[in-house]
Amino acid sequence: MNDNIKQRLFDKGIQANIEEAGEYHKEAFEALKHLDKLTDEYRSTIASYTVGKTAHTQTEYGMAYTLNGKTAITVQPIAHRVNKAIDALGLGKKQPLGTTYHEFVHFLSQSREKVDPEFWKEIRKIKREYEGIRGKSNWFDIKISDYASKDVDEFLAEAFTQAKLSDTPSPYSKRVLDVVDKYFKKEIQNRKKYKIKAAEWAGQPEGEGRGVNIKKSYADFLSRLREEQSLDAHKSRMALYAESTQILEDNELPAPFAYIPDLDVIKYNPNAPYIGDYDMDYVFAHEISYRMDELEYHSWENEKFLQAIEICAGKVYAQREKVQNWFEPGGQYEQSFAVSDIISALTNGEMAGMVGHSEAYWSEIWLKAMELFADISAADILELPEKEELRGLLKELFKAYEEMVR
Repeated sequence: MNDNIKQRLFDKGIQANIEEAGEYHKEAFEALKHLDKLTDEYRSTIASYTVGKTAHTQTEYGMAYTLNGKTAITVQPIAHRVNKAIDALGLGKKQPLGTTYHEFVHFLSQSREKVDPEFWKEIRKIKREYEGIRGKSNWFDIKISDYASKDVDEFLAEAFTQAKLSDTPSPYSKRVLDVVDKYFKKEIQNRKKYKIKAAEWAGQPEGEGRGVNIKKSYADFLSRLREEQSLDAHKSRMALYAESTQILEDNELPAPFAYIPDLDVIKYNPNAPYIGDYDMDYVFAHEISYRMDELEYHSWENEKFLQAIEICAGKVYAQREKVQNWFEPGGQYEQSFAVSDIISALTNGEMAGMVGHSEAYWSEIWLKAMELFADISAADILELPEKEELRGLLKELFKAYEEMVR
């Protein structure tokens, strides 16, 4: 098992062991990476995660139970296989991840007395409405699974899992995910970096820079890409591009980071304001995506991608109020670089959140296409939560992007 993932979980107070996964070790390791992401994304009481056969027989695939006031998760090795016959949630190739997501959200059931009672009130209300559709003509259009009807705990777990992993989740699953996000999603710990990015893009950087080892950060990013061993073609290509990308220091660079096409290098200014507060993985994924687009994909020449930009722009304007609410205080994407920049591009700077560009910046279609490609690619490569919206309101754009890279 990968020591870096194990150490990251340990640093979060989670003991992880997948050594008994047997023939499913590769799939179990992928699920472990998702657990790492889930515990970054949500507040939880998870303290132990084990893959192996267990004497408990309450469930074939996994269980969550209380251990010294914390939640312990056990997943059976066989839970990581793909079995279309029992894929009730419609997870497809992501089915091996299902049990991990299902048991993860059970931490809410295991610590019910510590959870805001309003949370359960909202979940029960959604379940009542969901069960009220049973027997009607559209039941199978919105059905989550048979197991979701067992009780409110399993309804929560099944809906959460489907909303996070299925490409076609029930609208009731989406509503459940919205409630879970509302009560348990972590807020960005360092709001300063978002203010910095906003100031930078507005051309008004503030404050003093501080020393940061960009080369080491890039080496760490490259190491994580190598460890991924992903079957995803785009991720694999990014790893190859990252291996051959030159990262050069330039104290005269007007921005903290930039891909320079004429030189085919990524430059950085170590003295840029607050450069050490940036999410370096996002920066590198974004800038390398620019390089990949420049040298290989040519998004600005892809007719489907350009058409998708127009389609999604129309959809954003048609739901202007909803989209703008994303960026209000407490909004779903209040602190999202990717979604804010994407919406800024689609509306020519008219709408945006913490970051964005002016109307003049977006006047060049090739630049708009490349910026959108880089934002989408970074969200995809890093499996950011924003990826869910790319499959929702902006699905035409994401589909056109996927056809380019896969």
